Amino acid sequence: HRALGFLLLLLAIAAKESAGPVACGLGLAWLLGSGPVSTRTFTRPLGLLVVVIGLGAFLIDSLLIPKLFATKYAYGDLYAPLGTSPLAIALSPFLQPGVFWSRILAWSRVKFFLGSLLPMGFLPLATPTSFVAALPGFLMLFLTNGEHRISLGFHYSIEPMTGLLFALPAALDKSWVQSSAKKILPLFVLASLVSLGRSDVYYWRIYQATAHHVWVRDKLLPHIPEARSVAASYGLVPHLSTRRWVNQLPFFQDEKGSPVDCVLVDESVNNTPLGKAELNFSISSLQQSKYQLELQCGTLLMYARAGGASCLEGAKPICPETP
Repeated sequence: HRALGFLLLLLAIAAKESAGPVACGLGLAWLLGSGPVSTRTFTRPLGLLVVVIGLGAFLIDSLLIPKLFATKYAYGDLYAPLGTSPLAIALSPFLQPGVFWSRILAWSRVKFFLGSLLPMGFLPLATPTSFVAALPGFLMLFLTNGEHRISLGFHYSIEPMTGLLFALPAALDKSWVQSSAKKILPLFVLASLVSLGRSDVYYWRIYQATAHHVWVRDKLLPHIPEARSVAASYGLVPHLSTRRWVNQLPFFQDEKGSPVDCVLVDESVNNTPLGKAELNFSISSLQQSKYQLELQCGTLLMYARAGGASCLEGAKPICPETP
């Protein structure tokens, strides 16, 4: 069973480059003695091995493999100006403490941290040696630029959640938790229920199509040729799925890393994972780059790459909101 478990762990580490740091957190927790007392003669040496394997896998994924393909690591500038290498980021609390702590203690990070722990009744904090397993996952998110990855609805939250789910059984095994189970477990269930997100039915009802949205869907989007590559607000992406390439904001590159032909921004639709400030920053970045405003209708802005083909085919649709 141990051999099979270790094999599955290796396969998990190989699945994604961010799995390496997550494994380092798990290994560090084992190394500090988070396993049951009867297993520590095995889990402590295993923890050291897992830390080494996790770190090695991350370095191979982020440094060696990009060099083999004559490219750079896609997320290499995500932590600027803290640094682009693991060593620079590790030393940033000492070399750039102002930037480091301003990101760690930003309100968006505090909300994410509390929101992560609330469904578990904050119980993982009862076992510091096990809670360590979640720290690399939190740091990977909290040290990034901007806010758009700091969302519990975004898939990146799985990285710290792995460590928290590791710590939760250890917390439930604490003697004081078990002796107070009749008080703690109802509160735990209540915390889980309070943390349930809004259902799909809620979103079906809250995101009602306005006359503007109907015009965009029925009159504008059909005029965008299928040969165009497009970046668009999240809520528009499904309606553009037949184009050659489509991605959500703030990603402005196609599958080859080249700038997309067209960009559609509409603040009246769902712009996950961007907040209003980041959406405005994306718009200002477009205006300063090699894109030209081709059409504006109410809250919708359509930009075409300078020197490229028009984003519209056929007769230009008439905006009903034009004064």
